[in-house]
Amino acid sequence: MKLGSVLTLVSGLALLGCSYPLEGGWAVTANCPADSAFGALVIRAKATATEVQTNEFVGEITNDLGQRGQFRASLQNNLLLTETNWDGLPPTTSRLTLDRSSGSFTGVDSMGCSLIVVRP
Repeated sequence: MKLGSVLTLVSGLALLGCSYPLEGGWAVTANCPADSAFGALVIRAKATATEVQTNEFVGEITNDLGQRGQFRASLQNNLLLTETNWDGLPPTTSRLTLDRSSGSFTGVDSMGCSLIVVRP
């Protein structure tokens, strides 16, 4: 099982001309409904992101199923797009939106799971 690039939200963000600090650690929760690729399941993961150039990030993610992956993320306004390459599994993508009031990201991954990404 993969946690759609959740990570994918472990990245950097430009907000009203100011940089939003996204480098470092993030906690990811994937809520997969019964009709998702995984069936009904909750997956928790930890991700770490590093900015490699303005609004472009790379990082690693590990979930509670023991799966590991490497991700790339790109921030476009308040939208974070990610692609995660899981060790031994097909890649996943996600589309996450920044909630300015909480500093968290929410969205959906390519496996049909809803993602919530917050600072641990």
